[in-house]
Order: sequence, then structure tokens, then C-alpha cells
Amino acid sequence: MPGVLTIYNCGTNYDRTNSQELIASLALKTVGTEGKDWIINPGPGSSDLYNKSLRARIAGLMIGGVGGAGTIGKEVVKGFGSATGSGMSVNVNATVDLVRKLKPARINMAGWSRGAITCIEIANAITQAPDIPGIPMSLFLVDPVPGPHEANAWNWSSFSTKIPGTVTHCSAILQEGDSRGWMMAPLVDPFRTQDERKRVFPMPGPHSASVEVQKPFEPVSRLARSLVETFLDSRGTELKAVLKLGAAEICDLYGQMMLVLAQGTGRTSDRDSVPNAFRSSLVFVNGHHWSQSSVAFPGTTQAFCDLNSPGISEALKSAIAGEVRLMKRDAPGAYLAFTRAVLADVLSKQPIRLSMPIVPMGPTIGMPGSTGAFGQPPAMKLTARQEFLLSQFRG
Repeated sequence: MPGVLTIYNCGTNYDRTNSQELIASLALKTVGTEGKDWIINPGPGSSDLYNKSLRARIAGLMIGGVGGAGTIGKEVVKGFGSATGSGMSVNVNATVDLVRKLKPARINMAGWSRGAITCIEIANAITQAPDIPGIPMSLFLVDPVPGPHEANAWNWSSFSTKIPGTVTHCSAILQEGDSRGWMMAPLVDPFRTQDERKRVFPMPGPHSASVEVQKPFEPVSRLARSLVETFLDSRGTELKAVLKLGAAEICDLYGQMMLVLAQGTGRTSDRDSVPNAFRSSLVFVNGHHWSQSSVAFPGTTQAFCDLNSPGISEALKSAIAGEVRLMKRDAPGAYLAFTRAVLADVLSKQPIRLSMPIVPMGPTIGMPGSTGAFGQPPAMKLTARQEFLLSQFRG
């Protein structure tokens, strides 16, 4: 009986051949024997899933016929799977059969998109199987979305949205920047009121930003890789070359994300349902960013969490000065993000600065050659806290 079985579920149109995508890359560097220690399930619409499903192959032949026309049928069936998620049940049933055979002591799962939904369905199917004893499971879900609205409403049932009690830990990355209004919203209800089993990481960028490297969201994919690897590694999945990031490195990546967000990219109104108490923050991407910043740079984090306070203690000044030196060396992205935040805070609290004629000079009013007196822009007024932070964060 294996100790840990790790199950990877690919997203729509993806399978093991997409080796640069996060889920497939994790599977291919998992230590152990495939089919015993780990498995990878192809996503709906992929060639791999088409080849696994006898019904899909028969449908392809019926639609396109044999010979050259059979290729047409295959592409039609794959397109149907891509649109509707058809084939997810093939993965669920095959995985449950394997679990029934292997009887693992624990199960870890990771999936993206419809693959994340497949994780939930597998967890429910295993839990409900009367001949399978209760197996503790851990799930990492990357932007769990069932697909387009009209074609996938039937995929959004309690079987695919309810996290069973056998799941001891469930983490989810929820992308805040997908703008495809025809796609269903990501699964968020289980994460609105979090308990000790659940953790959510709101991230900027579109649906695939966490699983594929793409500009300007490279820091999102790197951090996502670290989060999933750490999650699996800490729960018994043995991986080659785990990317273990410290708090300062994580803050550096989040700082880079804040600079991207400052350009107006990374969040859309279509994803306002993603729960994130830090969405309007000038400083932090999400709660995880704040917690890691509190570890790496506690004094600086405290100062920026209380920007409305005019004063700042000498002890806090000393702590920040030391942290800034480390930040410049170890987390330049965080340093630049803090710099932008303090500048934005200062400018947002200054009076309007206009340079325009406001009072004509009395004795010469109406006379040829008379001049007007120009109002001087009001002096910039800084609090002691702002003055110190500006001295430390000069960009």
C-alpha cells in the first residue's frame, strides 16, 4: 500500500505534452512510479483524453467516418470536450478505480481550470464510494473554473463545488484579471468564509497567468509554482528541484506584481467576485503578501499599514533603515513597490497645486501694460512619517 498518491489534473486542452505548464511540469518531476505514486489526468478537449475515452473515439468515427474523415470527427469531439468539459467523468471514474486498487494512506491533488474542478469531483467520488475507507486528502486548486456559461451550467453542481470533509487542507489561487465575460466565474463560495482547512491566494492576471509564464505576469507564475510545490512537498509528495522561496523573495515577487497593477493591468471587473480584502491597497497584493512582508520587513510593514498616522517613533525609524538596506539587496521589487506607495500616499494628501492668475495688481487694473499677480502653489505639507519614508524610499 503506497503512503501518498499524488493526482494531477490538467486544464482544458492540456495534457502531459504541455510540459511547460505548471500541472504537467509538476507531474513529470514527481519522484516515484507513475500509476502507483502519482498519475496525471488529461484535460477535456486534449488528445490524451480523447485517446483514453472509448466513447469519444467511437463518437469521432461516427461523426467523421474512417480514414481521412475520421480526423474531422476527432477534432469535432475534442472541440465538444473543450466547450462543455465532456470527458471529466472519464478521469473521475478511472481515478476512483485506481484508488480502490491502491488503497493509499493519503491523497494529494493539484489541478488548474477544469482540472481544479476535477480535483473536487474526484474528492467527492472517493468520499462517497462505499467500498473505499475514508482517506485524508489535500487539494491545491488553481483558478477553478468549469468553462463557458451556456455550455457548462450543468458542470457547476454541488459535486464539483462542495469540498468534502475528508479534505484536510484546500488552497486555491484565484486570478483577478480574466476579462472573458463568456467564462463562468471561478469557484469562490468555499473561500468566502475560510476555516482552518482553506486558504486563498488572489493573484493578478488572466486565467492562465499562474500556470504559464507570460508577460507581464512572470512573477505570478513563479510564485504559483513555489506555492503549489511547497503545498505538495510538505504533505509527502516528493518532487525534484523544489523552488523554496523565503519571505523576502516572496515579497520581491509581490512587489513586482504591485508595479504591474499600478499600470492598470491585472485586475478586471469580471473578477470582482474574487474575495480580496487588499484589492484597494497601495501596498499589498493580498493577505499572503502582507503576512510575508510582516515576516521579512516587520518595521516597514507596520509603518505602511499606518500611513495616516503623522508621527513615527525613533525605534521604528531605526528598524526601517536596516530593513531598507536588506530590501534593496534581496527584494528590489518590494523596494520599488514601497517607493511608489509612499509617493502615491504623499501626492494623494496634498492640496491642489495650481499656477494661474488669481489676484490682479490693484493700482494698474485696466491700464495698458498692467500685469496680474500669479498665485503661488501651496507648499507641500508632509507629516514626520512621510518625510522619513521619503528619505528612505527615493526610487
